[in-house]
Amino acid sequence: MSKNILILFLISTHLTLFAQDNSHLDMKAKANSDGKVVSAKLQLQSPMINFEVAKRHNAEANFISHLTAVVENQIVLDIDISKSSFLLPKPVIKYKFKDINQANAIRYIVTNNKGETKEHVFEIKRENKLQEDKKQFKDPKTSVINLKETNPLVWEAKNSKEAIKELYGSIEDPITDKINLIMPKSIDCDWAIPVNISSDVDLESLALFIDIDTTEASTLAIFSISPFSIVDYKLLIHMRGKEYTLTAIGKDRNGNFYKVTNKGSLPITSDACL
Repeated sequence: MSKNILILFLISTHLTLFAQDNSHLDMKAKANSDGKVVSAKLQLQSPMINFEVAKRHNAEANFISHLTAVVENQIVLDIDISKSSFLLPKPVIKYKFKDINQANAIRYIVTNNKGETKEHVFEIKRENKLQEDKKQFKDPKTSVINLKETNPLVWEAKNSKEAIKELYGSIEDPITDKINLIMPKSIDCDWAIPVNISSDVDLESLALFIDIDTTEASTLAIFSISPFSIVDYKLLIHMRGKEYTLTAIGKDRNGNFYKVTNKGSLPITSDACL
């Protein structure tokens, strides 16, 4: 599996996850710097129970809806996370950013579907430690936009065409050779599909959508990308017995759009894995 994992949603089908505390917004995290790039990893403590699953099991919806990471006064990671069941419990996130601020710590701001927030601060490990006062945080220069409030219909659209229009409007002739979307054409019995997204373009946002024969919403995740970020992401999605199409749309800082699609399939039934 690639080392450049951005999002990894762990598979869990046990009903015990519904008993977890809905206010649970804790995490584990670490980060290392080689002096030029910071490589960070965190695991969010959330069962990621969406509204449909909660209704079926007479439980309460409980999922992380937004995550922001701040270094000094710069946002280095900002993600609106889907409420669909394609994204699985307890996400493990890996990401990278340029080590321009030479700071000692990262501040994470986690928000759940109720609007509850919690902050965590974790050290950036270095071979040569910086001055202690570099651990102080300032208000971020870039404002966080909550797309679930500003673009609520993006998260309800049942196909990528509708979702893209809600998020970006009508897109004509997007550039099609600047975003890499790599995934297996088929997968055996794991049902966890690794999806790699990368680009050298200076994108300001990147959105991932899925088209499949289901009533689930199409939007998986939307990344608001800082100039400090490195666009090299990986996520796992979970499905069974389906053919699916993934679409990634990027928008650069000059307003140009980029698009890539890829198709894959899984075993028709779980019997194929017995």
